Amino acid sequence: MPRFRDQHLNSHLPPDLILPTDAKIPPLTQYRTLNLQTNPDPKRFIEELWHINDITTILAPIPNRRRSPYEPDVYLIHTSHRTTYEYTCCTTTSLDPGTHLLREVLPDGERGAWTEGPFLKEMMEKEAKALIDAGWGSGYKPLTEMEHAEIMGAKELRWLGLGGDEKCHAGVLWIMMGKPEVGTEVGRGGFERVLGAHLEEGCGFEERKCRGER
Repeated sequence: MPRFRDQHLNSHLPPDLILPTDAKIPPLTQYRTLNLQTNPDPKRFIEELWHINDITTILAPIPNRRRSPYEPDVYLIHTSHRTTYEYTCCTTTSLDPGTHLLREVLPDGERGAWTEGPFLKEMMEKEAKALIDAGWGSGYKPLTEMEHAEIMGAKELRWLGLGGDEKCHAGVLWIMMGKPEVGTEVGRGGFERVLGAHLEEGCGFEERKCRGER
């Protein structure tokens, strides 16, 4: 991973990406260790997109409703070689899926430039081959609304200010409920109550599946 010391070297990225704001990245005290058994995706994406295969720990930000729902989550990646990275998956200004980004955090705390995974084409070809081998014809098929919610959440619920699995869990539940109206305070309050009760019932969103979806 190249060590860029100039934090303004992001002009090589698509201009419509919503990049994380450094000043808004939570302090270390507001992170939790990610369970890589139940949440394997960040590690898998980093390994396949950047060929970094010595990841030991991934820290995810603790959900905070006071954060802007448009601010991308930034994960901390630690490796056995004592290298630290920051990883994010951001959207575009039109709230469409953006790209996966990684940057190195230097020992003095300075951050490098965001970089896109150089092995994206290789990963896509690998996944396409796996689909074909599994009998899915010519490969990629458009994601269903539910599949999109399982990995990206629902943009209609950004006002909740959730991130990570919590965001995806809420999106899946909302679709399972038939996508009730959440454009008003009444609608939002109603969904928040249902979501709170649902979580209290113990749905753990295992393998990105909501209770009742399996």
